[in-house]
Amino acid sequence: ESLLRRGAEQVLAGRSEEARGLLEQALAVRPEQSEALWLLGWAEMQQGRRVEARRHLEKALARRPDSKEAARLLAQLDREEGKSGTALPPH
Repeated sequence: ESLLRRGAEQVLAGRSEEARGLLEQALAVRPEQSEALWLLGWAEMQQGRRVEARRHLEKALARRPDSKEAARLLAQLDREEGKSGTALPPH
């Protein structure tokens, strides 16, 4: 079972601290993984770590501009902070 998949399972279950640890390990092994970046951003959003979340989500979009997940999470973060972003709107 990969670190990425285990991290994704943890973030989906709302266990953001465990998710962060696994996803940071996944990025240490493969720093180019855009999926690990947006998942890490999501885990950080769950913890209220907005600055870190924004940094990871923007990095995920820079690596993979077509990442709808990263764009939606970034748009959500913008809405929560009262900003109007250029990211995709949620479904």
